[in-house]
Amino acid sequence: MNYILIYSVKAKIQKVIILFYVPFDLLIWLFLIWITKRIMRYKHKTEHKKQKNSLKDGQ
Repeated sequence: MNYILIYSVKAKIQKVIILFYVPFDLLIWLFLIWITKRIMRYKHKTEHKKQKNSLKDGQ
């Protein structure tokens, strides 16, 4: 009887951990993707500005 109880408690704990861990993992991934996108956009903007400046210098 005790073994079954312990097993069910362990299973419940595992379920809770999975429920908390999976969304947390997804949030981390989304955060990382968001940061990389921001960095890429920032780099693109700075490169674009450099290109504009070089065009002005060329004229």
